[in-house]
Amino acid sequence: MKNLYFIACSLLIMHLACTSNPKIESEDKLEQKEDTIEIAIIKETETEPFDTTINGIRLYAGVGSVAKEVTLTLNAIKQEESTNHYKFDFEVEDMELSENNNGGASIHLIVNNGPYKSYLDTEFSAELLEGNNVILAILSNDRGESVKSANGFLLRNMPIGEGLMEFDMHSPHLFYHSPMGEYTLGKEEKIVVDFYLVNDSLSHKGHQVELTIDGTKFNLPFWQSYWVEGLDIGNHNFRIRLVDQEGKLIPGPFNDSGIRRVTIKN
Repeated sequence: MKNLYFIACSLLIMHLACTSNPKIESEDKLEQKEDTIEIAIIKETETEPFDTTINGIRLYAGVGSVAKEVTLTLNAIKQEESTNHYKFDFEVEDMELSENNNGGASIHLIVNNGPYKSYLDTEFSAELLEGNNVILAILSNDRGESVKSANGFLLRNMPIGEGLMEFDMHSPHLFYHSPMGEYTLGKEEKIVVDFYLVNDSLSHKGHQVELTIDGTKFNLPFWQSYWVEGLDIGNHNFRIRLVDQEGKLIPGPFNDSGIRRVTIKN
C-alpha cells in the first residue's frame, strides 16, 4: 500500500509540474501537413487582368505574381528558458533572404492574423502567449508581395495551455498581409495590397475577397497582389473579408480582418 501511495503522489506532482508552466514541447523536426492545407496557385510571373477606379481610388493587378517553386520548412521550435518567447528554426530553399531591391525575400510571421513581423534570418525568436497561437509563416519579396507556393508557407496552431477550442485546419482561411504601418509617398506612388488564402480559391462566380478602403468597396476575384493609387496624405482604413457569391461572410476566425489603419506621409 505504501508503494501504491508513493506512486500516486509522484504522478500527481508530475501532473502539477507540467500544467503549472504551459508550453509547446520542443520538436526536432516539424513537417508541413500538405494533405490538409491547400492554396490555389496562380501561374508564375502572371497576373489576371484587373484595373478599376472607384471614388478616385484606383486598384489594379500587381506587376506580377510571385508564385514560385520555393520551400519554407520549420525544422524546430523551442521555448526560451523562463520566457514567453520561442525560438523558430526555418529552412528556405530556392529563394535568398535579403533586404535588397532585386527580389530579396524575408520571412513574415503572422500570429492570430495580427500585424506581421519580418525576419531576414532563418532563426529568430517570437513571443507566443497562452491560448491558441495560429501561426502563418510566409515568404515575402521586397515589394511586400507574398510568395504563393504550395511549399512556401507554413500554417500551424501552437496552443499553450489547456481547455482550448481546436483550430480547424481544413476550413477556408483568409489572412491579412499588407498594407501595414506608415508609407512616405510622392504624387505618383502606390502601395501594395496583399493577403494569403488557404483551403479556398477565388472566382467571379464563387468566393471573393471584399476589400474596403475608407468605405469604398472592391470585390477581388483573383488571389494575387494589387496596387492602390489615389490616396491622400493622412490616415486610411483597410479591411478584407472572405465572402461568398452573395456577399455573405465565410465562417472563420480570420475571414474578417477588421479595420487596419495605414498612414501616408509626405
